[in-house]
Amino acid sequence: MSALCACNGVGYSLMDSGSFSLRNSMDGTVHVKELIHIIKEAVTENNGLSNHEYDELLKALYHQDIERHNQEVKAGLAKYLFKLLEVILPHDTTGEQVGYIVTAFALVLECSDKHKIFCYKTIGRQLIPLLLATCDMCMFGKVVKEHSPELILATTTKILGTFCKLSEMWKLMAGNVDLLNTLVDVIDCNISPDARVYAIGAISVLALDDESRLTLATHPDIIDTLIEASKVKHELTWKKISAAILNISAVTDAHDHLAERPGFLKLLYKHLTSSGDPQMRAAGTLRNIASSEAARWEIVVYSSGAMLTALSTIVLKSNNETLRSRAAGAIKNLSGSYDFNLQKMLLAHPHFMKSITVASKSRSENVRPYACAALANLTEPGGKKAPLKQKRSHAMQ
Repeated sequence: MSALCACNGVGYSLMDSGSFSLRNSMDGTVHVKELIHIIKEAVTENNGLSNHEYDELLKALYHQDIERHNQEVKAGLAKYLFKLLEVILPHDTTGEQVGYIVTAFALVLECSDKHKIFCYKTIGRQLIPLLLATCDMCMFGKVVKEHSPELILATTTKILGTFCKLSEMWKLMAGNVDLLNTLVDVIDCNISPDARVYAIGAISVLALDDESRLTLATHPDIIDTLIEASKVKHELTWKKISAAILNISAVTDAHDHLAERPGFLKLLYKHLTSSGDPQMRAAGTLRNIASSEAARWEIVVYSSGAMLTALSTIVLKSNNETLRSRAAGAIKNLSGSYDFNLQKMLLAHPHFMKSITVASKSRSENVRPYACAALANLTEPGGKKAPLKQKRSHAMQ
């Protein structure tokens, strides 16, 4: 077998880049059939491509025509990129060629969801381990600085997230322990803020699946990692974390586990007292987990009633009806406890009853029913007096 080539040409023999005879008439880029021929030939000879060939490859794929990307997939380009990565990955000591290949993959996967599913079904199971190895390569210092490990990590994580977004793949992806562990590592590392966001987004979308939520909630590191990542001052990271936690909290069996997790309620409180999406999603998360008795206790006693104060303030003062509705829903669920001592604490809170009383007279059909149900619950513990029909827990909206 001939030696692998590296893009920088050091210590390897490069393929002859030659000239490309078959080009697209519209933009002059190399035709997909010729790209496949060149990649196929390189793989057969156990070679990589030259800088010139990689540049031509990316130029040909750098467009926003979904149908053209569909045709690239149909022609087999994704399959041969996978084969090229399989050949290159074990021998690329700088990360340069791997960076080219994953970038090409990311561009091809701008195809339709139908063709993304086709990609996964044909090469996905073999491709995922290579992508995870690429992430490791970036995180463990095997990609030299001049080849931008942060960009390669972000691009690779984006590809993983692309497959996670396919609803047909949710269970398979959520059941892949190596994938989940790598996503945790990407969130934990400080190499790339973009990669962190893509990794959190992947977890968030997997949590849209009922069966996957509990897997994610009980993973030994995911919740703790999200809590730790929330300390980073990065607005998009906050938004993605709030979405992931809301989606995970939609499974009832995880409510106690989440509420009792060290730092979890502190994170929720930080989001609840912020603004925008994180605040709205935190209110939704509290509404979800407050349907559990053990979680109610944790919420009510948190920081001497601080969570109750925040919820009550939202119900009394917010102009956002969706936010008020979620906060009122959380208050209604908290009031549904059968525990006399917990009810006593609710009644003793300086703002809690005021918020319920005011909200019970609200004109909003999304707020008033929750407040009226809360009053009924506090009149008869457990809500025996005409309880509001309980909605199922909600994922991200």
